[in-house]
Amino acid sequence: MAGFEVQETLVRLRFEDPSYDGLEVVCSVVPIGELTAAASLANIDPTNIQPEDLAKVDQLIDTFASALREWNLTRRGRPVPATHRGVKSLDLVFSMQLIAAWLTGAAEVLAKEAAESMSANQVAASLTSEAL
Repeated sequence: MAGFEVQETLVRLRFEDPSYDGLEVVCSVVPIGELTAAASLANIDPTNIQPEDLAKVDQLIDTFASALREWNLTRRGRPVPATHRGVKSLDLVFSMQLIAAWLTGAAEVLAKEAAESMSANQVAASLTSEAL
């Protein structure tokens, strides 16, 4: 039996802050275990980091960096690579804003896909045939 290849789900981040107009970021929706772990770490206040938060922040940034696919971010006119190293080169407050947008976008995509899937399953169930 041939395998079924799971397609990567991508999310284009949106930012409400007008100072981010023009910023484009595309991330994948990581496996649910990684996404829930990241969400549980995201409540850290980047303006009040405690020593015990540093490992959590590092893990959160690692997860975001693994999901990052592309962005148009520059610093002093030079592109910042959409890589783990590029993410680690950003300041913490900006990184946490990107991560918050990523988690929000992923949750919206998952909710939309779940609703569409339920609707499709209901249609499929109503179209089942009976033996005559």
